[in-house]
Amino acid sequence: LAHNPVEEVNKKERFHRNYAAISVLKECQNENRFATPEEQIILSKYVGWGGIPEAFDERAGSWQSEYTMLKNILTTEEYAAARESTLTAFYTPPEVITAIYKAMEKMGFKEGNLLEPSCGIGNFIGMLPKSMENAKVYGVELDTVSAGIAQQLYQKSSIAAQGFEEVNVPDSFFDGVIGNVPFGDFKVSDKR
Repeated sequence: LAHNPVEEVNKKERFHRNYAAISVLKECQNENRFATPEEQIILSKYVGWGGIPEAFDERAGSWQSEYTMLKNILTTEEYAAARESTLTAFYTPPEVITAIYKAMEKMGFKEGNLLEPSCGIGNFIGMLPKSMENAKVYGVELDTVSAGIAQQLYQKSSIAAQGFEEVNVPDSFFDGVIGNVPFGDFKVSDKR
């Protein structure tokens, strides 16, 4: 699913694709089931809220309908997180993902426990090369909507919907780490 070509679409189209993906996610969660292959196609079009601040502005007249739609489908916490992400949410281009995997292949990585510490909807998981098909991928994602979509898309992977600093795994559990974590002015406290 991550191999879908990146499409240039306008903000309203991105909004409506995101909304459709959230609708599918909520339906799957409410029915306590995994997404069907058809639903996974809809989920894979979720791109987050980076660059769409209008959807969160109740005064943006041409976005009033979308603003109301979001307020009605997201929980208070999900809405706050989505609104906050308009300046920081991004997804890694496929070319970068491919380059990172090529570097890992050169280092000899083929199997083992692989960590993606800020997985979004799982694009790194979806582009796992054939040479690493025996790796077990673990994703961590703070945004619960993105984490939920990642779990629906990559149902055999383990996705933790929490901050990386809260993940409880034994030391030396992971054999490799992949990803393109966001950078920002955030303070994180590691209890260990």
